[in-house]
Amino acid sequence: MAARRAKYLPHAIAGTAGKLAIVETDSRPRTTAYSQLAGQLRVAIKAGRYGPRQPIPSLSRLVGDSGLAMGTVRRAMQLLEDEGLIYTIAGRGTFIAPR
Repeated sequence: MAARRAKYLPHAIAGTAGKLAIVETDSRPRTTAYSQLAGQLRVAIKAGRYGPRQPIPSLSRLVGDSGLAMGTVRRAMQLLEDEGLIYTIAGRGTFIAPR
């Protein structure tokens, strides 16, 4: 088995000890990085860490904190938007959708 490394996202969505593993990498990852990030954000939203209409971290903040590429973070956010969990207002940010 290949050695695994974890990247961490220190932010309000974080769990234990202020850090949340979002990407475990090896030679054959089981899920994509954007799916893992979307899953982490989905769990945080459903757990009530963000209330309706509350802003979530910006794309640039998520990119900086996670070390993931901008395209990867955008794809994760698009997945959540397609699910109706978040919405974006141009020039204002991304927010949790009303329930």
